[in-house]
Amino acid sequence: MAESSLSSQTSVQYDDSIKFIKSCADEFQWKDLSEDVVMDIGCGHELNCCKAILMQFPEVKALIAVDNNRTVLKKHTSGIEGFGFASATYEAGL
Repeated sequence: MAESSLSSQTSVQYDDSIKFIKSCADEFQWKDLSEDVVMDIGCGHELNCCKAILMQFPEVKALIAVDNNRTVLKKHTSGIEGFGFASATYEAGL
């Protein structure tokens, strides 16, 4: 039951991330990010905003996920190919 609650919470957080990215896109008039580098500072374990950005702007030139907790990105050592974006690459830093 705790796992279901966690899954539900993760889903809500992802939905909130999608709404946030859509709001940013409207506010800042994002149309085409194919020449832009986007940074998600404080990306968190689930990379929700990164996923939302890639869903709405799959052509983004580069997406950099940054978090001060080293274990966050270690979870994603295989990169973000699992998100369904063939051109995505992953680089571990710091």
